[in-house]
Amino acid sequence: MTKWLGQAALSVAVLALVAWAVVDEWPDLSDWQRAFDGPSLVAAGALWLAMMTTILLRGLRWVALLGGTVPLPATRLLLGAGWCQMLLNLMPLRAGEAAAPLWVKLHGGSAGYAVGAAMIERVLDFLSVVLMVGLVALVWEGQDNPWRHVGAGWIGVVVALYLGLALWGRRLGRVMAPRLGDWGRRGALRAKIAGAATSVLDGLLAISDFRRHRLVLALTALSWLVSLAGFHVYLSTLLPDLPLAASLLALAFVSLANVIAVVPTNVGLFQAAGLLALTGFGVAAAPSLVAATGLHLVATVAVVVYGLTCHVLLMPGRA
Repeated sequence: MTKWLGQAALSVAVLALVAWAVVDEWPDLSDWQRAFDGPSLVAAGALWLAMMTTILLRGLRWVALLGGTVPLPATRLLLGAGWCQMLLNLMPLRAGEAAAPLWVKLHGGSAGYAVGAAMIERVLDFLSVVLMVGLVALVWEGQDNPWRHVGAGWIGVVVALYLGLALWGRRLGRVMAPRLGDWGRRGALRAKIAGAATSVLDGLLAISDFRRHRLVLALTALSWLVSLAGFHVYLSTLLPDLPLAASLLALAFVSLANVIAVVPTNVGLFQAAGLLALTGFGVAAAPSLVAATGLHLVATVAVVVYGLTCHVLLMPGRA
């Protein structure tokens, strides 16, 4: 309990620090009322559908990465992905990362392979976020944009890392697998460690399968595009004339904030990241905070509804 309270205090402190730095006027009642008028509620519904679709697409990506290594139908794997995604969002300090490997092991699969597949997911999502920030820097309006060359460089780095991951992964596996096997023959403990490491390596190398690679890449790109569409519909309704680049930066920043989530649903850090992104495009701090809070609320409701639905359908006799 004490640890959880400490995590909550840290999250609130980060939000308070960012708010103190950039918020010159706090939202009043009219700002919050605007977030709940008719057009805003319709936009929130569109965002909710986009978030639900994003979770579905990422579940399909997880099923593709597992590639038949779990003796379950694809539908149950997809339901398990939704349940584990909810746990990932609700557990502090990203402790929910253990949910998917444990769920796979519980259902007859390899936890190590699931860990490797999850690492691939995180790497692809991180590269996607860096790519989004690079694109924003590249198209930022204004003369003598000092970030344009930086953005172009980031995009180049992302492309290079991705190609290296996709094209050289299999060669890395051919080199590492025999070495792990030799090292594991030197004792029982080493054999267990080598076996676990080999399973993780197999999960990592799933991306080097060309057919699976194309599917995983397509699902990753589509999930981010759907998220961006939902973000922009919602934000441009609350903040008229907001450029697409601002929604893109908000999506990138809140996604980066989720990497260091310290409390359930990352409340506090999520709002701080959205606030920084929107005020960077000249939006006033008060409506930016309202919009970031709305984003967080809708995204949280989506992941909870989706996860609980999956959990109910996973009950015996339902799927």
